[in-house]
Amino acid sequence: MVLLLLVAPAGAAAASLAHTGGGETPAVAVVGDSLTWQSESSIDSELTRSGYSAHVSADPGHALSSPWTQSEVRRDLRDRRFGVIVIETASNDSFQLARSSVSISKYSHTLARVVHAAAGRCVVVVNAKVDVTPFYYKPGDALAINQAISASAAKNPDERVVDWNSETKAHRSWFRTDLLHFTSQVPSAVLVSDSPPARQNAGDRAFARAIVEGIQSCQLNTAT
Repeated sequence: MVLLLLVAPAGAAAASLAHTGGGETPAVAVVGDSLTWQSESSIDSELTRSGYSAHVSADPGHALSSPWTQSEVRRDLRDRRFGVIVIETASNDSFQLARSSVSISKYSHTLARVVHAAAGRCVVVVNAKVDVTPFYYKPGDALAINQAISASAAKNPDERVVDWNSETKAHRSWFRTDLLHFTSQVPSAVLVSDSPPARQNAGDRAFARAIVEGIQSCQLNTAT
């Protein structure tokens, strides 16, 4: 079971799904990078099995600040059906930090703007796996991004953190030799705009379950 780093006190997120009304299960928007792209089939099936209406937007290589991610998030925020917005870009945010394309302060500011724009809804943020090959980033880069995500959630009662980093520590077999991407697709394929893999493996399914648990934590707190 995935560890949620920060869960707001009971009743603190009472407004996050209030606009759906009548105890209705909210629609969910998921915006992510190559991990969401690889796991899209599992995410769709897990969300459907859990009773959600979902829209998944995934494109490899995009960080939170990228024009593509920002455009997808703005579109999802305009659609009032979505009571939960899931953001899964932390690996690429760590990659940007490693190459000095973004600073922690800039990343934190970008995340804060998204959370502010989503006021009244629940925002679920998936953190970054720390142990990956240095080609992508060093552990310190991912830890800095993860700390920024946790700090944001500490200030925002409608934000949840899915601790994907902790979830993966005992499961090296889920990943290819880069220790980041799942075994369901060769690494080169996640760098192109191609159809996501239909065949899902243990890592993809665990990733999908972690996201669903994060979404469900929003509802648990609104029900109190």
